[in-house]
Amino acid sequence: MPIGRKLYYGISTGDIILEIDEKHHENAVNTTKEQDFQMYSVLSSLNPDSVELKQLNYGELRNDFRKAKSYKVDLGTNEVIFDFPEFELDHSRQIINIDKDAESLGQSMTDAELENMRQGQKQSDLELRVLELEVK
Repeated sequence: MPIGRKLYYGISTGDIILEIDEKHHENAVNTTKEQDFQMYSVLSSLNPDSVELKQLNYGELRNDFRKAKSYKVDLGTNEVIFDFPEFELDHSRQIINIDKDAESLGQSMTDAELENMRQGQKQSDLELRVLELEVK
């Protein structure tokens, strides 16, 4: 008979004190809170009234537990709150972003160079007009 994960947590904080992993073999026995307090030293050293048990169904939230870097129980909703790691962009994605930025900057440079050439042409045209006027 499959047995779900057990989470023992502090009733004032929601912090996990003990996690008992799920069991799936045919001889698995679902122990009571009292039996767990006798079997686990981390529980036996605590006042049972200061500890609460959340028992999940077999397989419930399994992937979240695998991915999370930490978790606790929300005291208001009695739901498990997960804290997942934040990953940086992989190198290939960073390179693609840099290439896009460089392409955008390159286009801006080309536009600026064209404008500079237009301004230079205008200046040359004006200088030529001035020379023409001086010659007359």
